[in-house]
Parts: sequence; structure tokens; C-alpha cells
Amino acid sequence: MLNPIVQKKKRCFLLDYCASRLIEENGTPVEAKNEQKMSKIFEALLKNLKEKFKETGDRALGKSMDEAIPKYSDKDKRIFDFLCANLEYGTGGDLLALSQLNWDLDDEFRYGDDDMLLMEGSQQLVEELAVDIDIKFERVVKEVRYSESKVEVICENGETFVGNVAVLTLPLGVLKSEKVIFNPPLPPYKRESIGHLGAGDTYKIAILFEKSFWEEDKIWFGKVLSDNSRRDDRGLFYSWMNYEPITKLPILVAYVSGKAIRSLDSKSDEEVFNEAIKTITPMFRLPSPPKVLQYSLHRWGKDPFALGSRCYVGIGATGEDFDQLAKPLSVAGNTKIFFAGEHTNRNFFGTFSGAFGSGLREAEKIHKL
Repeated sequence: MLNPIVQKKKRCFLLDYCASRLIEENGTPVEAKNEQKMSKIFEALLKNLKEKFKETGDRALGKSMDEAIPKYSDKDKRIFDFLCANLEYGTGGDLLALSQLNWDLDDEFRYGDDDMLLMEGSQQLVEELAVDIDIKFERVVKEVRYSESKVEVICENGETFVGNVAVLTLPLGVLKSEKVIFNPPLPPYKRESIGHLGAGDTYKIAILFEKSFWEEDKIWFGKVLSDNSRRDDRGLFYSWMNYEPITKLPILVAYVSGKAIRSLDSKSDEEVFNEAIKTITPMFRLPSPPKVLQYSLHRWGKDPFALGSRCYVGIGATGEDFDQLAKPLSVAGNTKIFFAGEHTNRNFFGTFSGAFGSGLREAEKIHKL
């Protein structure tokens, strides 16, 4: 199966995860052999835990990981925590909220290609798709009414849009918040599945420096804690991606995952930026903070129109929950509301291509009406 984004024939940058380096937060390099050893142990542990608890039922993945960590040396524990932070970024959820049995239920359906970035950004694709479409901006939806004959989308400004059918792409976080009223209400099976799945969160900050100070041949720099007592900080600017090969500008993009996100929620954008610089200065053994020309911070969990970055499989959730969220709503045998979004795609949830593919899926359904 070919990735639907690749089918659009856009220029892509292939991410080489081998071009990476782990560094302790004080600037001490992590030996490659230790990183490789712990990565193999980590992967084997994830596989073994799934097999172990298949018969006893689901539980929090993080609980099992916490039970496993005491057996390792202090140095190995810190690498283990980095790998946990990376998994929390990859899933969007705190490991204590993830289903041990089903957190990775999409793995077997991965496209044959590796992870890639669109060279000109995803905006180019959105703009192409939007050609000749009348998009209404600054309309906040407050209610969706549907009946046998029509669908009405009612906005806070009093404006109402009426159609024969509607495709709803409300993010899972917005559905969870119940800020948009459905009349009639969503059926119980949809509300239950909305509760089962988790709305993940991630912080991402892109920083344009005056000049680069990192190894040009590396794409990723991972930050490993120097202190075992601060495990809740493991996801705090734990990963830095070198965007210079893509943009030809000295840009690093840093990520925050897991519990560390909550430690930044009350901080201003400038305070979060300062925390990032405070992290990177000793990590790269710089004599003074690097000169910054510009930065951009994304906090999806605080965006009222997203309320999260991507969905994850919560404890007790299964692939069936994604299918339930994808089911259209009908009245008297007439299908009126269709649902799209990465949270409706059990095989490719949490991905840009999964969200895009779900839109193609619903468009095909409507075309066949």
C-alpha cells in the first residue's frame, strides 16, 4: 500500500534515525554501544510484556515499564528513560495512560516507506486541496443538528450552514470536551469510544539560530538525564532535530513529551523558550547561550480547536474504538454525518497520512450515495 501523501508526488526528506547522537544534559556523550544495548533491551521488553499480559488483561504500559527499570544500572536507567520519553512522543500519551496490549496496534499496517517530511511543509498540500473551495474562516461551531432531510451546522456568531450531508473532522480532544453539541446526541457507542481513546499532547519549538553549533551530519540529538531522581523530566526537550539539511537555515526543533508537558503548561511562551535555551546550552557545551533570531512554539493541548496533538490507545481501548468513531450517523436510513480524522483510522492513527487517508475514505462514501 502506498502512502497517500507520497502519491501526491511532493518532495520529501527521508528521516535517517541512524544519523543520531545521545548526549547527557551536561554535554557528556552517551556511548553508542550502551545506547544500542538498551534499545535492544527496550524493544524486547515491550514485546515480552505484551505476551505476558495477553491472558491476564490490559493494564498501563508505564506501570510495567516502571517495574522493570530497577534491575538496570544508573547509567542504563537514564538511557531507558530517554527511550520512554521517545515512546511518549511517538504515541502522544504518558506511558501510564497507554494500553499495554494495544498501544501499537497500528504497527502491522505501516506503509512500506520510512518516516518522511514534506520539504515545503504540509501547508503546500493544504493550499492545493483548498483551490476552488469556499472556506469560511473565523466561524466557531457550537452545534450540529441532523435530521432525515438535512444537516445544520450552527456557529457562535449565529450563522447557520445547511447541507444534505456533512463530514466532521473535529479532533478527538474537541469531541472529548463536548464543546460542540450534537442534536440528537451522539449514540452511546460513539461516546464510549471517545472516552476509551486518549487525546495526546506534545510541545514543539522551532528555533532559528544565528549560526549552527552542532554536527552537520546528524539529524537527531537526544538528551539523556544526568540525574536519576528527576524521571518526570525525562521528556523535557528530550529530542532536538536538525532542520538545516531541509531548510538550509540553522534551525533546531525540540520536542517535549509525557509528564514534562504539564510542567510547562503554566509558563508563557517566552518562559518555555528560555527553558529550551537553558537545556541546550550545557547539552552542547556552549560557553554562553546561543544567539537566537526567531522561534515558534506549538502547544496543541492548549489550542481550543485541537485540544491535543494526536490520539493514543488508552487502557482498555481496542481497534474497535477507531471503527466506532468512523461510523457515519443515519436518520431513518439516510446517512447524514460522516466522520474523518486520524482518530477514525485504526490502521494509521496519530499520523498526517492517516488523517488524509480518512478524508479520502469518507469522500468515496459520499460519492457512492
